[in-house]
Amino acid sequence: MVKLGAGADGAKWTKKGPAQEFKTNIGIVVAVKDHESFPAKLSQAISAVCNKNGLPWDRPFCKGSDLRHVAGRDALTVKVIEGILHSVRSELERVLIVYTLLFP
Repeated sequence: MVKLGAGADGAKWTKKGPAQEFKTNIGIVVAVKDHESFPAKLSQAISAVCNKNGLPWDRPFCKGSDLRHVAGRDALTVKVIEGILHSVRSELERVLIVYTLLFP
């Protein structure tokens, strides 16, 4: 029997508006089809995509901020994250984007 699993991460996001700066905590929740097999598949995808893009990566998992630090530029970071997501997209059951508004 396949058991769903989920993981979440978030970050503060700001955007300049016409009157004031918009601030929110934005989060992503990802539910996967099989929480037992997904970690190995994700780890393989991270390794393959990082190697393909010339990034030295020896950990099984990553955070976007760590990838940005190693990549040194936003465009490469986005390319790597897109590659990882493309590699595991068939394993994803649902992706939810959540946010909290922070008023001054």
